Amino acid sequence: MSANTDINPITLDDLTYFWMPNGAPCFIASNYDVVDDFCETVESFGFQIYYVITDKETSKTIQAKNDKGVMVPTEVYEYAPAIFKVVNNFTGRAVMESKEPFGNAFVPIKEIAEYSMPPIPRIIIDKLDEFFRLVHAQHGTESIVILTFDTTKEGSDGWGVLVPNQENTSVHCKYDADSIAEMKPDHLMIVGSVHSHPEMPAYASGTDHEDQADFDGIHITYGWQKSVNGGATQYHIEMQIGGENYKLSAEDVFQYYTANKDPDPEVVEWSTKVKKVTPPYTGGSVIPRNTTLAHNQSYQTTWADSHSYRATTAGTVTTPQAFDKTKFIQDLRSVENDAIVAFEYDERLNPNSDCLICNFPLDSQDINSGFCMTCDSPILSPQMGHFEIMTLLHMYCVDRKLDPTVAYYVYCIDDSNAMNNFLLNIKPKGLDPTEAGSDYADKDLSYVSLIDEPEFAPTYTLCCNLPVSMQEACNCKSLVLESDLAIFDKSHSNTDIYSKDSKCYDCSYYYTSYCPALRKAVVDYMTDDVPHTTLITACDSFVHYKESEDVYAYDESRTYYYD
Repeated sequence: MSANTDINPITLDDLTYFWMPNGAPCFIASNYDVVDDFCETVESFGFQIYYVITDKETSKTIQAKNDKGVMVPTEVYEYAPAIFKVVNNFTGRAVMESKEPFGNAFVPIKEIAEYSMPPIPRIIIDKLDEFFRLVHAQHGTESIVILTFDTTKEGSDGWGVLVPNQENTSVHCKYDADSIAEMKPDHLMIVGSVHSHPEMPAYASGTDHEDQADFDGIHITYGWQKSVNGGATQYHIEMQIGGENYKLSAEDVFQYYTANKDPDPEVVEWSTKVKKVTPPYTGGSVIPRNTTLAHNQSYQTTWADSHSYRATTAGTVTTPQAFDKTKFIQDLRSVENDAIVAFEYDERLNPNSDCLICNFPLDSQDINSGFCMTCDSPILSPQMGHFEIMTLLHMYCVDRKLDPTVAYYVYCIDDSNAMNNFLLNIKPKGLDPTEAGSDYADKDLSYVSLIDEPEFAPTYTLCCNLPVSMQEACNCKSLVLESDLAIFDKSHSNTDIYSKDSKCYDCSYYYTSYCPALRKAVVDYMTDDVPHTTLITACDSFVHYKESEDVYAYDESRTYYYD
């Protein structure tokens, strides 16, 4: 296309430009209402080398629904500011992104984020520390407060705190924004938030960053760990502004520290506004013993030697005749002090997605985290093997500073008769799996190896192999979970993933996230939207399905795969 000169001929004075240090002109491509092709317009004045400041256009193809709701390849465009160098000669024209400095044509500016508010008084810092620890001691939960600044006061005297009504769990805060609006005077500005990570490091999780993305201000996390510095409080401080977050130090934000160990009555009053979401009865760590089982209540089972924990393993299950789940769990806990009770989650057999221990509905956050956030009971997949379950429950104890020698139980679903659901004792009380002489002493219970069990089980992220209960610590470009395999599968429904000439079809890990090549393909697709194009062939992780006892086998008497 050529310059639009039919009505008003374009002159060089109609364009905005300046001269670069090398003597070439740099144009600001803003006159779209005057020209049709900016480069041709500039070159019509005789320039063969010049620069243009404008938006850089890029495009990529993604899977998106069309008007009929069908996923189809769709091209989308993205724009970002850039400076281009254009060279036009006899051979052709090249437009390339340039990093050359502007020289004296512009005043240089450094990228910087500066905290400009007065320091937060130490008395507020200490009150919040006492408040967070008090709430954790009373309820075992996180808690949150809103930071305010009084515009009628000078300096640090303007700082204040509003405590919203909130219902929290051990890993999540949910507060009532309306309660803040009701108590906030007009002269107070909301300038940030502070929340706790009890018995954990102080850091901003992925959920924290999502929560504060549109909340400009100072966001502080308090954390403490019993094994670090005597349980002293740790601080993580970020300034959220303009869609970006910048890490600050305590020295940037806090006044000089002076310890104050006396209880603060105001902190005690704050704690009355925090409620814990409680189920009908609790899971995880159990109630003290107070009764014993009758002889005809044979709910406790023997420790399974097999890797299977389902009812198909003979001699590992004792089933009550008339099943009463509430009484079943409570009776067990009355004689097995501090036993860990996990439960099997199978969405086919649990269409309501209820926690089998506390009956509260499970959401995706519960399932992805690996434990019910209401009663803190561990969640297991039907595909998990014995060592994998032992590893998960051992890590569950370690993460919560619990005694790993307590008994481990799994509450399983009988898919043929709900009245015959059963509780399986997979580890007796008193056994420490890490001690010499145990079947697990020579295995690292911090992870599951591909030799013994699939390394990347559904309880781990696919991107960085973190337990899903710790997914908030993931620093990958995108968090990729087991559930993303279904998205990948749907988007590649017409694409060959595995080479038909390979042995992959006989591999135990075929088309599961335990396959390293497929796992990488899923991560690449979910992270950078890179479609899979290279056919997968057999690799060093190949395990023939007939040679493995610890991976999927098929029982024709049932209609699903199990461990």
